[in-house]
Amino acid sequence: MTGRDANMRLLLRPSSVAIVGCSPVASGKLSSWPLRGLLRHRSPVDIYPVNPRYEEIDGLRAYPSLRELPVTPDLALVVVPAGAVMDVLETAEERGVPAAVVYGAGPAGEPPPTLDDRVRAFAGRSSMAVCGPNTNGIVNVTDGIVCGLAPYAQLSDRLPAGDIALVSQSGALISSLVLRLTAAGLGLTCSIAVGNAVVLGVGDYLRLLAADERTKVIVVYAEGVADRDGFLAGADAAIAAGKPVIVFKAGRSAEGGAAAAGHTGVLAGPYDAFAAVCERHGIVLADSVEEIAALAALLRGRSRRGGGRVGIVSGSGGVGVILADEARRAGVEVPPLADATAGRLSGLLARSTPRNPLDLTDQVVGDVELTRRVLAAVADDPGVDHLVFGVLHGPQAIQDRMKRDLEAVAASGADVIAYTATGTTADREPILAGAGIPVIDNAPALFSSLAKVTAPEPRPARPVPHDPAAAEEARALWSAVPPGGRMPGDAAWRLLELYGIPAAREHPVTDAAHAREVAGRLGYPVALKVGEVAHRTDEGLVRLGLDGPEAVERAHDELAPAGTVVVQKMAAAGHELIAAVRHEPESGPYVLVGTGGVYTEVLRDTVLIAPPFDRDHALEAIGRMRGAALLNGVRNTGKADVGAVADVLVSLAGLGAAMTGARASSLEINPLIVGGRGAIAVDVLATKGR
Repeated sequence: MTGRDANMRLLLRPSSVAIVGCSPVASGKLSSWPLRGLLRHRSPVDIYPVNPRYEEIDGLRAYPSLRELPVTPDLALVVVPAGAVMDVLETAEERGVPAAVVYGAGPAGEPPPTLDDRVRAFAGRSSMAVCGPNTNGIVNVTDGIVCGLAPYAQLSDRLPAGDIALVSQSGALISSLVLRLTAAGLGLTCSIAVGNAVVLGVGDYLRLLAADERTKVIVVYAEGVADRDGFLAGADAAIAAGKPVIVFKAGRSAEGGAAAAGHTGVLAGPYDAFAAVCERHGIVLADSVEEIAALAALLRGRSRRGGGRVGIVSGSGGVGVILADEARRAGVEVPPLADATAGRLSGLLARSTPRNPLDLTDQVVGDVELTRRVLAAVADDPGVDHLVFGVLHGPQAIQDRMKRDLEAVAASGADVIAYTATGTTADREPILAGAGIPVIDNAPALFSSLAKVTAPEPRPARPVPHDPAAAEEARALWSAVPPGGRMPGDAAWRLLELYGIPAAREHPVTDAAHAREVAGRLGYPVALKVGEVAHRTDEGLVRLGLDGPEAVERAHDELAPAGTVVVQKMAAAGHELIAAVRHEPESGPYVLVGTGGVYTEVLRDTVLIAPPFDRDHALEAIGRMRGAALLNGVRNTGKADVGAVADVLVSLAGLGAAMTGARASSLEINPLIVGGRGAIAVDVLATKGR
């Protein structure tokens, strides 16, 4: 553990806090908010206001600077103007202050060195744990230590304590997320606004929370992940400690600097790659703010990863149908009830059929035992992993009785989830929330979240060795490409050769006679194309199936005015796929496989897979393609050698490790023609981002 790692703990649990630049609470200034929060919640810390203009602030002795403090505080809260921040940090360093929160930020358009630059340089020679700049701070909800400006803590007399930790790249959004979590019956151990994350990033806070015994689930709001490796290391540490990590990432619509001539950037933006990496590491992604609360509620309860089959029960047939539809839409199975269960229920139900979903009908009004018995029967069904109960509006006595029955079934060990058709949230459902039953008022979010938390754990990959000499040459080839440039054809084909990817290499020719000579050496039939053109089929710059010298010479003369002509051995007919590797700043390298050929962008049938992965992972990814069934042979097309495709994907993953130094670099094979035996690259394009 580094000195900074040890000091980070004091960001959450200081015993003494100095507020540098502190103003009286009555002033209402932002510089008074840290003091107001600490006083309002009677935070169990010693408080030292620092401001040379005051001798006393709100009954506390004030000091002119950190140098005059009688003790060295654990934490300095820095609320001075941007121009004075570095003086405060330097003074704090002299005093041995181990941690600081810098709330302010430099002005927009500040010339270098900016405040961030100066704080970064300071961190290079100091072990101080610095949160910010440009943060609204940290709130330790469990211990009531409010060193943050978030309104949920500043405007309330009671902090929402619980077992969820919230880490956010947006300080302003934190309170809105907290209100959603509390409405879902969830409370916090802490909230952390990372600010500009100059010294400490999201990954550092994840590592900190991994060791916090009070935190059970970690929720992250992210807009960009600058330190990919740090983020993943922190998430791995938290998950290894048994703390699920939920990430809601904004900014998904940006296509992320796709290479001008490539398909890959169009087919998979940076978010798709980020999602593939998260999947590989077992991070759970929320697709909406509604899912954040639903995922947190499910992951902290008994609805953990495992079987995903649901039994649905409600007093309304309509609600049951709605829930079944949403379950199917999310890919959650609603299985038929077992014969034994149906037989057990048939003796209980007078006006409905024992099926899944199950309608209790109005029989539940007069039969006080019905709900409990039906719920127990469905929960005992061997094909049901989770019991989803639709809560309705009705007489309180009846509704409360049904909720008590649900509580009893949950207490027996059944995994119970309550859906409130009325839109009532958990904070207004004391019986259900008190029993620890997740209460979710949004059916799509309920089932999409359940599908995610019951997905299989990522299987570890077996190491796939690659030749170090090949990697060294590949890095040299990438390094020779200018930013925003395209790798020459010979170099791109060489990359495939280095990693053992079978290819029908293109051979540039100088004139028609040369084309005829090369074609004769390769053997007919051949193809002629114009080299260094991305969408040459669309431009009419390809001639296929040429079966003799005259056809080759004629094709050459037609194509030569458009550029350098290349000759290529025709590949045998087969299925056309796209296989590519791309390197994004947030995700690192990832591999893509999908339906290829001229319809790649139209069909957009692609699957992403993040390294590390092995051949079995690659086969699984191929099986997730929408067109995967076509590879099994349809209408005499022949069965494709998917194992050969998997081998290509594994090789591309190795090649991706050598793609360095540029944003959104990519190598794509389109088409990769797959026959009954083997797969061969027919076209390759390698581009380097700027």
